[in-house]
Amino acid sequence: GEDAEAKRPTVQVGDPFTEKLLIEACLELMASDAIVAIQDMGAAGLTSSSVEMASKGGVGIELIMDDVPQREEGMTPYEMMLSESQERMLMVLKPGREDFAEAIFRKWELDFAVIGHVTETGRMVLRHKGEVVCDIPLAPLADDAPLYDRPHVPTEVPAAVTSPGCQDPAADLLKLMGSPDIASRRWIWEQYDHMVGGDTVQRPGGDAAVVRVHGTQKGLAMSTDCTPRYCYADPVTGGMQAVVETWRNITAVGAKPLAITNCLNFANPQRPE
Repeated sequence: GEDAEAKRPTVQVGDPFTEKLLIEACLELMASDAIVAIQDMGAAGLTSSSVEMASKGGVGIELIMDDVPQREEGMTPYEMMLSESQERMLMVLKPGREDFAEAIFRKWELDFAVIGHVTETGRMVLRHKGEVVCDIPLAPLADDAPLYDRPHVPTEVPAAVTSPGCQDPAADLLKLMGSPDIASRRWIWEQYDHMVGGDTVQRPGGDAAVVRVHGTQKGLAMSTDCTPRYCYADPVTGGMQAVVETWRNITAVGAKPLAITNCLNFANPQRPE
């Protein structure tokens, strides 16, 4: 009803099952020679994926907005280009391999649509209902995008806090053991099946998760870490400490750190403080 529509989030809630189907379909397609380039639709949806992919390839791109699968009826080209619906991939296929790719996606019960083609113009062209609704160069949207230099105020490092004296060791110990920083997280991981597929080697509760890779003698180790109080005291040092902590946890399970990604949460750039 209208209430449900009003409460629906702007960014669609992820669907793990559909995501799994999409992963399998993409892996099967990538095992062939049909793909030239492929990218997921993250922030800014179709805009970021198409612009970034075309820019990296040194080509232009033309999209037919009428052919873009839509979350709801009546969406404008602007809304379609910025929609962040989940579980979507954009790919450039070799000419003549469209039917081959579609067959794979249909097998995995996924939608498939041809929505455009690459060009040699270095421009993004969008067509909607027979009209050109956008024709702009790609460069200013990608590597040549202007950089902001907004006013800013350096963050003051908070003064050191002296720990209060211990008046009741037993009570203080119980309080410390019950704090979120130390208490068991078992109640979290017991809500999920962490043994899906029987691939989990290092179970929850350790320094890092370890899963096996089928058909090999290799495993994958992953860890997510951050100490908020370090970042509060000094964002730069706190960021360094997060990387170092993750590195330590990965090596603690016998693995070799190979790659890193971040989950940076930036403040409002329009507020200097």
